[in-house]
Amino acid sequence: MLLLFALQQVTAHVKDTVIVTDLYPRIRGQLLSLVELLTASRLIRFLPNAKRQKPVDAWWAVSPRLIAEYLQILGFSRLETTFHKQIYHGKETKLYTIVGQREKF
Repeated sequence: MLLLFALQQVTAHVKDTVIVTDLYPRIRGQLLSLVELLTASRLIRFLPNAKRQKPVDAWWAVSPRLIAEYLQILGFSRLETTFHKQIYHGKETKLYTIVGQREKF
């Protein structure tokens, strides 16, 4: 998947701290979190729908847990996840930010 490959390529050049911010998966975000909790999985969801021709601004709904797990795999052992709201397309929208740090030796 290109998204994870891009994150891998970028973090290969990061010596200390990486910051990832994304839209929290919209209405289904809470359901996604519940499924992750119940199944101990990290999920990603393909968004485009040919019939509705939406969304036009995203391909994937990526759970914060998936990004956090992948950052750990990439060597960022200290993680902090926060949730916040910003104005996006004129509406208050929930986002998440994950700050990952590599261990200092």
